[in-house]
Amino acid sequence: EFVDWVRWGDAMAPQGGQSMASGTTSLDVGSILAEARPQEEFRRSEWLVLFAFGVCTGLNAFLFAEFATVTDLVEKMFNVGASDVAWLYSGALLVVLLGMPVGVIMVVWWEAAALLLAVLANAACSWIRWMAVNKRNFSLLLVSACLPGVGAWTILPLPAQLSQQRFPSRRRSFTTSFGIMANYLGWFLASAVTPRIVVDESSMENFVFFQGVFSLFALAIFLVFYRPAMQHRAIQGLDTSVRDLGHAQETLTGEVSGQNVVARCRTKCHEYINFLFVVGAHPSLCLQILAYGVLGGVSFALPGCNDILLSSCVGLKTHATSAVNMAFIGTGVVGGLVLGFTCHSPHHYGKILKILFMICAFATVLLALLVELVQSHAAILHTHTQLMLSIILLLESVAGATSLGFIGIGIEAAALYPAGGTYVCFLIEAVIQLVGAILTQVPSREKRHGFSIIAAAAVAAGLLVLIGYRRYSPPTHALG
Repeated sequence: EFVDWVRWGDAMAPQGGQSMASGTTSLDVGSILAEARPQEEFRRSEWLVLFAFGVCTGLNAFLFAEFATVTDLVEKMFNVGASDVAWLYSGALLVVLLGMPVGVIMVVWWEAAALLLAVLANAACSWIRWMAVNKRNFSLLLVSACLPGVGAWTILPLPAQLSQQRFPSRRRSFTTSFGIMANYLGWFLASAVTPRIVVDESSMENFVFFQGVFSLFALAIFLVFYRPAMQHRAIQGLDTSVRDLGHAQETLTGEVSGQNVVARCRTKCHEYINFLFVVGAHPSLCLQILAYGVLGGVSFALPGCNDILLSSCVGLKTHATSAVNMAFIGTGVVGGLVLGFTCHSPHHYGKILKILFMICAFATVLLALLVELVQSHAAILHTHTQLMLSIILLLESVAGATSLGFIGIGIEAAALYPAGGTYVCFLIEAVIQLVGAILTQVPSREKRHGFSIIAAAAVAAGLLVLIGYRRYSPPTHALG
């Protein structure tokens, strides 16, 4: 009966869009079950799980970014220098980079525990941060800054897995985009809300207290709304070469036995090895992952560099650079959700991605040229200040809508390869973090040509996707 069900699910899955998890002989059983489940169940439970994840990832991003807009106040409250405050972000980023391999293992093996870790890390960060602010203890503040990095270990690989194991293929571009854009929405709110509420030491104390209360609310949302993708356990894939139906049913139901644990260990090891093999065997997948990671790194770096580069090169004030960052992230969130909602056919992924990458490269190159022009002819800025700000806002909005908006469908396009959506999402996010960390060092190294370096990265990403994009169509499996 199980084999017949798998046959039916494979026959019903769209040829261009079926995600494979464990190589050419493995089917993504979570995806097949998602295709087979009634729509009422999606409306009743799966959207609530996605909502709970969105609250968690949004709060995580907010905790990451909230001090970036009030650095002067943090320096004054804790009697530290700018380089010390910079470690509140750099330390968290270092924790993320070191722990992401652990995170993807947790996500694949035990999704509920992985998401619970992220929720608890957010809550611990919030309350330790409240203690640090009240005691004016910078060491505690640094510990609180590293905890969102622990939560990000499991948050970053999860959007693709939540989508592929819970939603039918026609909805996955939107649900993956939703999970990612919820994170960027947290960044947006941190940029928009924090500097307007936190204006002195007293408002900082009140702000972090209510932030801690909200973290408990996020924990309650997770405990109430979370449900596993299957009855007992979400699995990444099942080897169809196995003919022992008893073992297959044991894998699906999650019955605990020593034999089951050993079999599961072997299955997961096979998935890890197969993932590396698939990436190595498909050069186009490697180029896509690199292209998505580089452009994602650009989207990561621009909001972090805008304040320093625009103030030093163009002379914009803090409120103006804040508006630029809000325009960049805001258009990116809206663009990502709109693209995820409207683009749900794998046949269109390639064309849309190439267009987005070219538009982003064009916008960042124009931005770099404009900044270079202003630096060479300072009189232009004094006579046309409002015009320059309007053009910068327009170009940054276009860059945000494209460099952030593509990520959901980019991950879904790469997940068409038989490598598993969770692993693909992990690898793309790892490249994004690495490239973003490198590009965010631009302001301290090269202020004058900082935008030109970022534009060069965007152009390189565009060339990579033009050269390397190939849509993968999974072969038809003969099951017996």
